[in-house]
Amino acid sequence: MSYKAPTVEEELALMAGPSNSEVVVQSKPLFLDRTSVSYPPLDEASQEEGGKGNQGEEENENEKTAEMRQKAIEDILNGQADEYLRILGVTEDSTERQKIKAYRKKALLVHPDQNKKRPKQAKEAFNWLRNALEKLKDPETEMPDPKLVPVGESWHANAFSDSDTDEEGGDGNSSAGEADDEKRSSKGKHAATRIEREAPEPVKRIYEDVTADVLQLLQCPEDEGALQNIRQAHQRILQYYDELDPPVNDEEKVNLEPSLLQAIARTSREMLKKLEDDPGDVNAEQIYRNQESLLDTNGRFFGWPTSWRLAKVDIAKPGIASTTNAGPYVERLKVDPDNAEAISKLQHINRAAIEYQNHNASEMALDGKDPVPIDILRDYYRTINSFVSRLRDEPNDVAAYRKAETINDEFLDYLNNHDYPRSWAINIRDILLDTRPKTRDRELSAPKTRDGEQICGYRSWKNGYNKGGEDRYAYLFAVLPDQNVPIGVLRSGSLLGQEAKREYLAFRGKNEVRKYKTSDEDRWQELERVFVHTTGTRHETWVQPLLADRSATGQLEHIERPLMTRTEYRKLRCGIDGDYDIVDLYEKHGLNPPNHVMARLPRDRSSKNKRSVPLLESSTYRRSQDHDTDVLDEILAQLRRQSLERKQGKERQKVKERETKKRSERELAILNEALSEQTVPSQTTTTPIVVPKASSATATSQDEEIKSLQLQIAKLTSLLLAK
Repeated sequence: MSYKAPTVEEELALMAGPSNSEVVVQSKPLFLDRTSVSYPPLDEASQEEGGKGNQGEEENENEKTAEMRQKAIEDILNGQADEYLRILGVTEDSTERQKIKAYRKKALLVHPDQNKKRPKQAKEAFNWLRNALEKLKDPETEMPDPKLVPVGESWHANAFSDSDTDEEGGDGNSSAGEADDEKRSSKGKHAATRIEREAPEPVKRIYEDVTADVLQLLQCPEDEGALQNIRQAHQRILQYYDELDPPVNDEEKVNLEPSLLQAIARTSREMLKKLEDDPGDVNAEQIYRNQESLLDTNGRFFGWPTSWRLAKVDIAKPGIASTTNAGPYVERLKVDPDNAEAISKLQHINRAAIEYQNHNASEMALDGKDPVPIDILRDYYRTINSFVSRLRDEPNDVAAYRKAETINDEFLDYLNNHDYPRSWAINIRDILLDTRPKTRDRELSAPKTRDGEQICGYRSWKNGYNKGGEDRYAYLFAVLPDQNVPIGVLRSGSLLGQEAKREYLAFRGKNEVRKYKTSDEDRWQELERVFVHTTGTRHETWVQPLLADRSATGQLEHIERPLMTRTEYRKLRCGIDGDYDIVDLYEKHGLNPPNHVMARLPRDRSSKNKRSVPLLESSTYRRSQDHDTDVLDEILAQLRRQSLERKQGKERQKVKERETKKRSERELAILNEALSEQTVPSQTTTTPIVVPKASSATATSQDEEIKSLQLQIAKLTSLLLAK
């Protein structure tokens, strides 16, 4: 039986998959295992012979395969990441097909899903390998654009298969690797099917946070800001799985694929541009359909929201590009019908569509209707949002819910009758169920003041009428000057600045002060931030608590950080505990609590009877220790030793002085005795020297007596020498 290797075009068609395949649900599927095996099929005799091999040979074969994988990983990582030719194993003269072939062969060996014992090394090697292929693309080749075949990080055994086996490591057995017999025998079981999975709740919330960026990327593939946000969300999902306890298998994990999304967006945009120039381009239409199917298949496998899809457009219908391009800006109008930027973009889309219609009047017509009915959309959104805001404050307001549903149904009928996308309607139930928190990552990307201070929320109230008779509103914003200190200030809209005010009110993740709900009591975890306004006679205090549910493993789920007034927070904390929470947060960061909060506390905690400033650290430390006197005893002992040394020094000085005096008296007595024994001439009379005795009445000090004795001894000595 002859076998012919598939061409690159055939492989691309296989990887795109059928567009009308059946959807199945499976917990641990083989990702995208929907293509036929690329290797030549074996006849029944050869399969039976292969099944009769002994177990020892299979084990040796597995060991050899594991060694080959380890060697392939080490060969890639043994060098620099920018040595693309070395990593891919090709030369500068290699063709595009040879580069792709080399990439597939090495990808079979180093993919993380095939190296469970060393996932980190395998992941790094696989990233180096993929980056090398992208850097070595030949832009002059006539092969299809590699962007049409985006390479994701999830494993698909047939994605890198190749029919040629004349090079090392290219045999078909290496693709099986460490997979068990059951997986090998069921390769074609889920062929031509799309596997559907559901993401965990924490991952769903990450998906929701990045939905606006994904939609923006699908419309504008070159938007680096949206792509960066998607990559950050991708890292958050990886971190979630790293910290998950107990861990889950790789087959159960879901994820974002930023490179895949960008590649699909680029290709679909290129095909739409071709269809604008030539609506009869069958090849462009087929590629666009393949991108729709590819995104839908990956979306089902990774549990992505259903809104992450390419627009379901009718290629033969005029104005398809207009409705497709309008998607992101219509989403902005849903949140803020007065968004000036979105209105301007939609008006530009309408003008471009009308110009195209005039230029191709004989081929296409818009039937007298605008491509995007901006004013009608704004009216519907403004009316529906008025009832939705009531439902957010009062979820049991049945009248508001029915009215919103009725208007939305009317809106859907209008969209259907005029061939507009149904996605332009508002899903009221999803909005009401969206109680997810605004995460810190989303919060950090929110608009800031001109000084770079973080805006954490706002409150608005009616404040009269404008000249045109429209309602006028006043605003108060919660601002956090220092990210490291959770004590912020309340600032009016005029002090915040009109530019920062407009940006925050148009921000998708804005946080408005809300009232206390009964369900908040069981979900309270801690108080995270406090915002105060203490100037003037009227004080205002807002708080931002952490509300969440705890899972069976103790992890926080459904996290929410609402903004409340102090009055509403006291209801949540059942009274005085709310004020204690505020005071404790202040003292934790070494700050004085506001007097209007301290006044509500008992007398022993009031600022009138007790200092709100915490003790110094040294005093606090000493108070927490045992009351011993070791240090004090040591100081007293040292003082006693110094006093004793001074006293002993004085005693030694007195003893020395007494010895000197006695010695002088003895010398003087000896000299007097010597004089009396000598014969002296008659004319010479010798007068003995009398040593004066000290008495209490004598004013001469002891030092002077010693000096006098020494002087007399000197005179007597000179007299003896003269005789």
